[in-house]
Amino acid sequence: MLGCKICFVDMMRAGLIAIPVLLGALSADAGIIVQQVEAFENQPTDTHYAPIDFGGATTATDPGYAGITFHAQGSTTDTLSAHAHDVSARFYGPATVAAPYVSDVYSNTADNFTNDLNTQPTLDIAQVLPNGFGNGIKVSNHSYVGDFGDNTTDENAIRRIDYIVNAEDVVMVAGAVTDTSGVFANQNIVWTSRNALSVRGNNSGTPFNVSLTGPGKRRADLWQDEFASYATGRVSGYATALIGQAQSAGQTDATHNQVVRSLLMTGADKISANGSGGTIAYDPTLPNHLSVTSGAGKANYAASLALLQSGERTAQTVSGGAVTGPATAAPLGWTYGTVAANGRSVVLLQVPAGQSISTLTATLNWNVTQQSDALTIDTSNAGQIFANLDLELRPVTLVGGQYLIGSQFADPNLNSDSTNDNAESLYFNGTTTLPAGYYALDVLNNDPANATPFGLSYNLATTALTPEPTSGAILLCVAVAAFGRRRRLGTR
Repeated sequence: MLGCKICFVDMMRAGLIAIPVLLGALSADAGIIVQQVEAFENQPTDTHYAPIDFGGATTATDPGYAGITFHAQGSTTDTLSAHAHDVSARFYGPATVAAPYVSDVYSNTADNFTNDLNTQPTLDIAQVLPNGFGNGIKVSNHSYVGDFGDNTTDENAIRRIDYIVNAEDVVMVAGAVTDTSGVFANQNIVWTSRNALSVRGNNSGTPFNVSLTGPGKRRADLWQDEFASYATGRVSGYATALIGQAQSAGQTDATHNQVVRSLLMTGADKISANGSGGTIAYDPTLPNHLSVTSGAGKANYAASLALLQSGERTAQTVSGGAVTGPATAAPLGWTYGTVAANGRSVVLLQVPAGQSISTLTATLNWNVTQQSDALTIDTSNAGQIFANLDLELRPVTLVGGQYLIGSQFADPNLNSDSTNDNAESLYFNGTTTLPAGYYALDVLNNDPANATPFGLSYNLATTALTPEPTSGAILLCVAVAAFGRRRRLGTR
């Protein structure tokens, strides 16, 4: 079980901010099941953790959440938490983008979270496999900070979370925060699970200090200009709505957690200024062009939805340095695929004649996996599969009906080859001239033994090239200019 836990209750609670439903047709039939995990609120009975009161029942409804059935995974009595209610209002409450899609909410306590994942109270290295992660849960929101007691136990917990995210295909959203109060002996936090989507809030009440984090992920993926626990709720709602939109459109591949993470990260705003007063600078100094403190930038649901709705692109296997096509001229897109061991998969892009690439954002996500047999999860170092994937933009030449993939560009903004992360990102802003023609978003798998499923999305913008005049055109211009000068002189 959790050794200790904290829920950062909003000490400077802002008013609720309703988000209008953006873009696209809505469907109330998506039936998405979500989970909201909260630590106990600081109340005399110490049982307040849920967005509603269950009144002693295991399931309940609430008039404020039309069409949603709530399930108690913790205590069933006296469970209303004002903080959990505020988080839910941003996650799946009325007028949020997720509201039309959510059918069931499982409310859980931080204390019970580990048991729900693993079915046993201990964190032994050899652990009985879980009986499913909670009845088909697709998005799980975590705004608390947890320390499991020591580095070894923390590492086991992190790898177990990685296992369940991968095995159950869950989008797990957790707060990218670090406690500095001295409550946690080792300063290790649950969001460091590599397969989770870590979200940072903008307030000083939830400090972020990467040097204090334990094993696992050591950066944020996104940020949102709200109090940290509310920021996770907001982004959980974005993830839920994207899955709902994908299901409604029959885009099954887009419901995978790797694709959802990619859509949210590629759609993020790179600017740090905003109208609410919160700012976190996007400073892509990590080898994979992400920022330690703001990840890919500020979450932007409308931009991520536009990526989703642009459609799925074909991920093609590279053989002998070539593929047969087709290439797409669509400026936005995403794909879900599997890259073979020591293999390559590419999405072919076509830049129209007279244009050049002015900006390009692309994000590749994949999962760390833990091996298992019929009875146990192997959370040891030997049981971990951590494939090293790279993402590059490469030039392509069309020869005899085949697209030949060229060498990588020298510009580092077009290559992402971090070896210690499971996300790669490109952020190109015109540092190199990339004229009309063909290009490949190239996913390279450096693992010699394991094929790896991945999610990839991109946002490309072009601008018109100013053609350089030929030598003949230059002479003609000079001649015309001289002729015009003679005529003007002759008329005086």
